Amino acid sequence: IATEGGITPLIALVRDGTAEGKRNAAAALFNLAVNDDNKVTIAREGRSVIEQAFENESNSQAKCKLKDLLDKLK
Repeated sequence: IATEGGITPLIALVRDGTAEGKRNAAAALFNLAVNDDNKVTIAREGRSVIEQAFENESNSQAKCKLKDLLDKLK
């Protein structure tokens, strides 16, 4: 996914998606962040988007996945 340019669209889904889309995108990004290069890319390209989505999300499941992802990026 990462080598095919999939990180940027997942970050966009975190920003613009439905609660389900945000939850699924955050889960996918979390899994990609296992790889250190991906983790750096996700943090560089998406940390502020992910933080803003976390702050604004009202769906508890999506919020939980976003929090997990932010914790993984630390």
